[in-house]
Amino acid sequence: MNQHLALPTYPQILFGINASPGIVIGRILLIDQASTPINRFHIQESDVEIEVRRFENAVEGIRNELIQIRGELTGLLKDYSSIIDSHILILQDNMIYQQTRDFIRDLRVNAEWALEQALQKIKAVFAKIDDIYIRTRFQDVVQVAEKIQYLLSGGQGNKFFQANSGAIVVARDFSPADATQMQARNILGFLTEMGGKTSHTAIVARAFGIPAVVGLESITQKVSTGDVIVLDGIAGKVIIHPTPDQIEHYLEYQRQYQQYNEELAYFAHLPAETMDGLKIRVLANIEMLEEIPAALQYGASGIGLYRSEYFYIGRKTLPDEETIFSVYRNLLTLMAPYPVTIRTRFCSSPGDKSGPGGAGHPLFPL
Repeated sequence: MNQHLALPTYPQILFGINASPGIVIGRILLIDQASTPINRFHIQESDVEIEVRRFENAVEGIRNELIQIRGELTGLLKDYSSIIDSHILILQDNMIYQQTRDFIRDLRVNAEWALEQALQKIKAVFAKIDDIYIRTRFQDVVQVAEKIQYLLSGGQGNKFFQANSGAIVVARDFSPADATQMQARNILGFLTEMGGKTSHTAIVARAFGIPAVVGLESITQKVSTGDVIVLDGIAGKVIIHPTPDQIEHYLEYQRQYQQYNEELAYFAHLPAETMDGLKIRVLANIEMLEEIPAALQYGASGIGLYRSEYFYIGRKTLPDEETIFSVYRNLLTLMAPYPVTIRTRFCSSPGDKSGPGGAGHPLFPL
């Protein structure tokens, strides 16, 4: 798209959200995610079930892709497979899956438009949720829907990373599955228009040490593949077309930051104690068991807060007592002998169906 635009070649400084720290300098790979207008088409009664199957096949295609990506994860990557599992569960959620099929059948419309209407209904429900952490989970639903729309529009395979290592990738948004592929392909960093610090993509990026700045409005319209940029994931800063002096400055900044991290790693497991003998307990806040290795790696001496609401997202029914017990036992075993605090305030009574979608709905905590 941008090859037709006369973009400026002088230095430009942009600020976004510092989703994952790090300093990288490199050339951009712009991922084309330009969305085409989703139009409504009336279909004949005889074609309704054909259209339903077209939608079901697209969902199955994305499901198989996510399962394949999950199966290819190794080492630390494998510890984050549950995030991909949550996207697989979203694919099966009735608010997307069944509602889209219902729209196709009831309104006799094309699958693309039916899916968009289902997405808008979900958006309206999420907008009424007070908790900002839960409200931002809507972006996971959007990421899944966009993958389905991509296949419905004739896309083939994974469109994201046919990139060589050493690129800084730029797109409107990335999913957690995309982020795992970045790490496997040695991508330097990424920039997006969407997202925030609490998004699953940002969590994965931080865990794998992939520098990232998100929330950069219209960044895909301001850069082209091959542009040189500086990505400052510490300050949430991006410099497009940096000058030689700016590049030299950030190369030195990068060296100092790497040295600083090496020193942190060396001291991470020493007792947290001031020179006058005051002991300080350093605790980690987590939402998934898969974050425990990173917490221990950086010297956490316990879990200050385990956000148990994430455990309920992506489920069609309430977990039984044995399931909850198993998760909590694993949490305590992995962190032993350190203390753990578990937040349970989002849990409602088993019979309470007053919340959005009803109790146990896979897109909502209880």
